[in-house]
Amino acid sequence: MLYFKWFPKAFTHSQDVLSEHEKFQGGIEEMKIHLIDCLPLGTKWGVSSVVTCGPLRTQLEPSPFDGIYLRSIVDSFVEPLTIHVSSPLMCPRVLSQRYLLPTASG
Repeated sequence: MLYFKWFPKAFTHSQDVLSEHEKFQGGIEEMKIHLIDCLPLGTKWGVSSVVTCGPLRTQLEPSPFDGIYLRSIVDSFVEPLTIHVSSPLMCPRVLSQRYLLPTASG
């Protein structure tokens, strides 16, 4: 699951955050798999990953990039992702930094 490990402790509505992530995580994974399939074996991607054969990639040759398919993947999760990123944060520490709200420590 794509989320920062401190969310459940820091956010007062952590279950809401997790359920929001569940709504778009599958689409993000599907998009990642499609894009990785389009890269040649041995290509570096992300921070420290390399394209290899395995569970995410079984063919030796790269698949052709399919922009229409990619668009359909993004369309499948864009609404829940947009709702998630536009939701107000429920973490008092982050809110106090973002909106300069007073904190208990002053």
